[in-house]
Amino acid sequence: MKKKITILYILALTLSSSLELSAQSSDSLKPILISFPWSAESDRANSNFGNKVATAGDVNGDGYSDVIVSEFNFRNSYDKKEKGRVFVFYGSRTGLSKSPNWIAKGDQNGGAFGKSASMAGDVNGDGYSDVIIGAYGYNDKEGMVLFITVL
Repeated sequence: MKKKITILYILALTLSSSLELSAQSSDSLKPILISFPWSAESDRANSNFGNKVATAGDVNGDGYSDVIVSEFNFRNSYDKKEKGRVFVFYGSRTGLSKSPNWIAKGDQNGGAFGKSASMAGDVNGDGYSDVIIGAYGYNDKEGMVLFITVL
C-alpha cells in the first residue's frame, strides 16, 4: 500500500490576517486558507521586532502559555539610540493579549538587549515560569544575561 505524502508550499505572505497555502498530494493541488487570530507589530521602523519569538511558559500562573517577543534594535524616541526591548504577551482562553502585558527595556546603546530571549522554566521554584534575556553588546560587548520573574 502506497502512502500519500502532503507537502505545503507558501504561495503568498503579506502583513494581512491570512495566508494562502497549497497542499500538494498525489491527487491534486488544493488551496488552503489559514487565518491568524493574533498578530503584533512594532511602533518603530527597523527595530527587528519579532527577531526572537518563544514560549514564555506560564509566567502569570493562569494555566495558559504566554509568549516572548524581542525587539533588539528598538530606538527610544527621545535619543534615537538602539537599546532593545522584550515583550511578554499573556495567553488566555481567547488567545494572546492584544497588547503586551510586560515590557523590559535595555538601558545601553548597542547593548542588543533582547537579541536572545527564552523561557527559563521555574528557576526559583515559585510556581511560575521565568524568562531569561541576553544582551551580548552590554558594557562594551562584555555582555549580560538577565533572569526575570514576570508578574
